[in-house]
Amino acid sequence: MATLLIFSPQTSPRLRYTLEEIFRYRLAIDFRHTTDPSSYLEWTGPKITYSPQPPGDGGIWIPAVPFLFESGANASLPTVIRNGDLPALFPVFEASGSGWSFDLFAMVFFMLSRYEEYLISERDEHGRFPSSSSMAGREGFLETPLVDLWLNRFAEKLQHAYPAIKPASPPFYFLPSFDIDQFQAYKYKPLWKQIGAGIRDLISGRFPSFFRRIAVISGMEKDPFDTVPDILRMHSETGVKPLFFFLLGEPGPHDVNHSYRHPMLRAGIRQLANGYPVGIHPSYRSADRLTLVKEEKERLEGICGHQIRKSRQHFLRLRLPESFRALLEADLAEDYSMGYADAIGFRAGTSVPFRWYDLAGENATGLLVVPFQVMDITLKKYMGLSPEEAKKRMLDLVNVVRRTGGTFCCIWHNSSFDEKGDWRGWTAVYRALLKDIQNPFLL
Repeated sequence: MATLLIFSPQTSPRLRYTLEEIFRYRLAIDFRHTTDPSSYLEWTGPKITYSPQPPGDGGIWIPAVPFLFESGANASLPTVIRNGDLPALFPVFEASGSGWSFDLFAMVFFMLSRYEEYLISERDEHGRFPSSSSMAGREGFLETPLVDLWLNRFAEKLQHAYPAIKPASPPFYFLPSFDIDQFQAYKYKPLWKQIGAGIRDLISGRFPSFFRRIAVISGMEKDPFDTVPDILRMHSETGVKPLFFFLLGEPGPHDVNHSYRHPMLRAGIRQLANGYPVGIHPSYRSADRLTLVKEEKERLEGICGHQIRKSRQHFLRLRLPESFRALLEADLAEDYSMGYADAIGFRAGTSVPFRWYDLAGENATGLLVVPFQVMDITLKKYMGLSPEEAKKRMLDLVNVVRRTGGTFCCIWHNSSFDEKGDWRGWTAVYRALLKDIQNPFLL
C-alpha cells in the first residue's frame, strides 16, 4: 500500500492527535507527516497539504484555520455552515479550488475533544453538560454522526484522487450494555429499609407497590429487578455478549445499590464476570470525590478476581477533564459515558471509539472513549416517548450507524424489564432492537 505524505507549515499536539485518529485508527492508512516544504515538493506519491494556502505542487489541499495550532479552551465557538446536505464547522470561504469550504481536521478535533464543554458553563441539576447547550443540539444535528459522514466522504475523495490508497471503512458493530444499579428491588435489603419503604408506600397511597413488596419478600412473587437471567437468554441467540456495569459505591440518595459486602451481590457479580465483560459504574458521589473511582474499581476487582479496565459514570456524571483523569489515575482504559442523558444521538459526532485528548493538558491519552447513542431512561423519562415511538427512534439510529459504519452502543438497565411496573411494554422495545440487529441488511 502506498504511503501518504501530509504536509503542514507547522505542527502541534492537536494536529498530531487528529492525524492519528483519522489516518491511523479510522482509515488505516500508512502516512507520514512533515513540516518540510522540500520533502513535500519532492514526494512523488499521494500527498495532502494542510495549510491556509494551497500547495505549490499538486496534492489534495485541506484549508487550515488557526484552531489546531492554538492551546487551551479560550476560542469562540466555530460558525456552522451548510455544505451540500450536511452541516460543517470552521468555514474557509476563501478556499475556492480546494474542494473544501471548511477545515475538516479542525472540525474532527473540535467534536472529539468536546471542546465546547470546556467553554460553556451551563449544567443540569446533576452537574452534567446538557444536550441543549451543545452545538449539535442547538443546530439540529445531534442525531447525525457528523464526523463519521464527513470522514467517509473524505475517504472517497482520497481514494478517487489516489487509487493506490485503500482507506478502511469502520465495520458495523452492536454493543449492548447494562447498568446494574440494583440487582434486586426488594429482596436482600435490611429490615429497617423494608419497613421504612413500606410505610412510605402506604402514606403515599402506592398500595400496589406495598403489596408487591410483601409478595416478593415472602417469596410469592419474583423480584421485579431480577431480570439478568432473562437478559442473558435474550442475547444467547444473537451471539453477542452484553457488557455489564456494577454500582459499588456506599449507598446514598443517588446510589441506591445493595452494599458491596452483601453475599448475594458478590455472588451475582462473580457469576456474570466469569462469562461476560464487566466494568465499574462509579458512584454518583465519585464525580465530586474523584478518589472514590479507584476505590470502587478495586472493590469490583476484589469480587471478580481479575483486572477491571471498563467504566461508565453513574447518572452519566461526566466532567471534563476531571472525570477522565480520575479513570486514568485508577488504571482504567475504556469509558462508556460519552452520550447524553436528556437526548439520543452522537455527543462527539461519531459512533467510532476514539482516544481521549486532554484539552487542559494539551496531550493525547491512552483512554479509549466508546460513545453510546441511546439509553432507555432517555427515551422514556427525558423524551417522554411511548414504547412504539421509542422503538422507531432507536431503530432509526441503528440504521444511521449501519450505513456509516461504527458501533451502535445502547444503555439499558435490568430494572427496565419490569413488565408489571412503570416499564410495562418496554421489553418489546429491546426485543425489537435485537431482532433488527440480527438482520444486517435491514435499512
